[in-house]
Amino acid sequence: MSVDATDPELIKTFKDVCELKTKTNWVVYDFVEDPDKPGKFTKKLEVGGSGEGGHPELMAALKEDRVQFGGLLVVGVDHRDNVTSHRPKFVACTWIGPKVKVMAKARVSVQKREVFQKVFDPAGGISLEIDVSDADDFDKVSIAKALLKSGGAHKPTHYDFGDGEEYDLKQLD
Repeated sequence: MSVDATDPELIKTFKDVCELKTKTNWVVYDFVEDPDKPGKFTKKLEVGGSGEGGHPELMAALKEDRVQFGGLLVVGVDHRDNVTSHRPKFVACTWIGPKVKVMAKARVSVQKREVFQKVFDPAGGISLEIDVSDADDFDKVSIAKALLKSGGAHKPTHYDFGDGEEYDLKQLD
């Protein structure tokens, strides 16, 4: 199965997230529903949603009966004395909703590789990749822990998930 990721909006929307020139901080990609077969999906990928509300908006865009791919900007914020630094992190998730049928689940590994190669990589790449089938596994705590594991020696003091709140990493101690 070859994913049709030819729509230029796919890369443009993730670039909007990555380039920090816009306020867009998340995107979700969906497979287009087959108009002749309700509940079935084509190989064509489309932008299913994007916005400026960060993690909560991204979570609201994930559907129980879909395989979706999401991108989220998380900013590592480091408050030290009189200096504050911001380091952007780009988190990609592969969402397999709890009501996705078995055959659709079986195709995800191939689809994921293609989506990452055709959309995420050309748009600037990612800092962290997470596979999710339960919304509880993609909460702020889980993402923060995974980002810390994947990061280098420098540890920020907070993560900003784009919703106006900073998640204090002292909460993880």
